[in-house]
Amino acid sequence: MRKIVQRVAAWWHGKYIAPARDSVVMSDLTAPYERHWTSHFAHVVWNFHVKHWKIVIGGAVALILAINQD
Repeated sequence: MRKIVQRVAAWWHGKYIAPARDSVVMSDLTAPYERHWTSHFAHVVWNFHVKHWKIVIGGAVALILAINQD
């Protein structure tokens, strides 16, 4: 189980790319990580959910109620 969690964490964070010695890193927020396109897509979906969680939950409830309507 620990191996699965480590692999998912490695996929989520991506591969760290060390900056060149002569370059200046602005901050930790701009750390150079190379993510797989699926990880990037998951980050976009997650960040949208975090920012607009009220709309997402309300939309999900409305969709479930519309599907289950007899």
